[in-house]
Amino acid sequence: SLPSAAQQQPSQPPKPEDLLGNIVVVAEGNARPLPKVAVYPSLSADIEDVTLRSVVRRDLDLCGEFEVLPEDQRPDGLYLSDTPVDAKAWAAKGVEALVRVSGKKSSEAGRIELRGQAYFVKKGADPVIDKRFSVATADVRVESHRIADMLIGALTGQNGSFASHMTFSSGSGKLRRVFTIDADGNNAEAVTSPD
Repeated sequence: SLPSAAQQQPSQPPKPEDLLGNIVVVAEGNARPLPKVAVYPSLSADIEDVTLRSVVRRDLDLCGEFEVLPEDQRPDGLYLSDTPVDAKAWAAKGVEALVRVSGKKSSEAGRIELRGQAYFVKKGADPVIDKRFSVATADVRVESHRIADMLIGALTGQNGSFASHMTFSSGSGKLRRVFTIDADGNNAEAVTSPD
């Protein structure tokens, strides 16, 4: 006996890794080395700071323009929100650019303050870009992508595209649903009903 239509319909959006799979790219020849970039560490456990930092780090890695320094290779030091950037220590790690982001609750209810900075370590401890945004608490993740796009633009001359969405359909036969998903493969959301 065949399962009923109700049994065949997905109740939850598919997992991004199930939909997108993994793509392996093998480069041969004389490819240029990617510039090494680092994401400034933080001791903050605030969810908005952790979300911003993890989204920006992943977007920098996925954009393919940089080699992102592993967190365990950062220079020794105390990384407080007001600690000055030690450009010489980062340069000693082979880092060409440093990204510093922070997120914290605003004094205004329901708002979060996000900040994004980019440094060229050869130019010293002054940022080449320093932007602050006040966003709704519910929008921290999508606004984190916008900050990553802006920082990618500051470092490459062309903004990233991680704040965009993709649309796809999933299912088989007449049992199909349309979903949207973030450019980084997260937040799959059904656009059509399961009917």
